[in-house]
Amino acid sequence: MNLLRILSCLALSLLCACGSSDVVGMHIELAADGSALVTTRSLLGQKDPGPVEETATGIEWSDRVRLVCSRGRVASLDELVLDGIRFDSREGGLRVTVPCGPDVRWIDRFAPPPEERARAVETFDPRDETPDVGSRLMLEVVVPGEVISTGVLPSFGARAAHERGMASLELTVASVRERERSVIWDVTWR
Repeated sequence: MNLLRILSCLALSLLCACGSSDVVGMHIELAADGSALVTTRSLLGQKDPGPVEETATGIEWSDRVRLVCSRGRVASLDELVLDGIRFDSREGGLRVTVPCGPDVRWIDRFAPPPEERARAVETFDPRDETPDVGSRLMLEVVVPGEVISTGVLPSFGARAAHERGMASLELTVASVRERERSVIWDVTWR
């Protein structure tokens, strides 16, 4: 019984540890041969009725938001270009170049526009437990080894971190949309 309680508490704490920044982003599992499994998560507005709406009666639906997750494999991470985001890998290292500014459109594929975000957040989380959902984008990469270092320049609106075999880059959506620059994120491992 105690083991069951401990496992339940551990599972609950892991769920609670997932911040809203986990909702919007990209997760990459990089293999030693340079191939990668890529998963993306987007929070977007939706006009078409959802599956529950088709079966419900007595309600007038007003707002819709969707969480879209996609997964695919690339033979070489160097081949992946996501609307201007470039990945350059070498043995023991990775450089990700992220274009930012008012003219970039890639961020719109992940997060709602500023004028729609508040309504999307309210629809996504009516209990208001994650008020900053959709305000940050998390890029994560799991490497075939142990991360030695990770860094990001310029650091305005960006934060890099690592633990064991995973490195992460957190970008504020507002800084991506508003400040024209290229964010360079480097990760090294052994």
